[in-house]
Amino acid sequence: MYISLEGIPGGGKTSLLNELDAVLGDKAYCLAEHILREEDLNRYIKDVPDSEDAYRLNWLIKSSIVDLFSYKDYVISDRCYITALAYAYSSDKYKYNKPRTLFPNTIQWCRHEIRAGRLRKPDDVYILDVNPYQSNLRKHREESVDMLWSIISCIEFANEFYTEILPLYDEFYKNITVIKTDNRPKDEIAKDVSKRILS
Repeated sequence: MYISLEGIPGGGKTSLLNELDAVLGDKAYCLAEHILREEDLNRYIKDVPDSEDAYRLNWLIKSSIVDLFSYKDYVISDRCYITALAYAYSSDKYKYNKPRTLFPNTIQWCRHEIRAGRLRKPDDVYILDVNPYQSNLRKHREESVDMLWSIISCIEFANEFYTEILPLYDEFYKNITVIKTDNRPKDEIAKDVSKRILS
């Protein structure tokens, strides 16, 4: 089973992944979020039009998780290609006040990669839902146009994607569960999610 933890920054995805790793032990591979350089991306993905597209592809390399299923029952990743969709949506909304260029192109790319078998749809997606202002507080980020998800309006747009837009695109996942994380202890959230995974 492939599970992806999603949501805006500061929702507790990495903490949850560490808790799940401890709870599930040998049953699961837990893959932390990782960022690759553009030259690394180009080794895996052909025809990357520009660096902005390369940025959105940071999470897409996890398509290689397919190989891990021969060794473990569960593969759990801190983000997958759904984050690229969230980034594209929030970027377009911030720049143009509507999904205009990057979001439709990212949707098209994901559809193509899923059909080609290079991206695997998550069986379960857990959206860790946190208030956008709480997100910014947890990450202690100064607003910068160089990092769109440091800008509160962009975080709000990303949150809008996860809670309102993503449910309309069920072609990108099999099951989705939104879990409120505000003011909940990390171990309580981990117990909740691990119980759902193992049920």
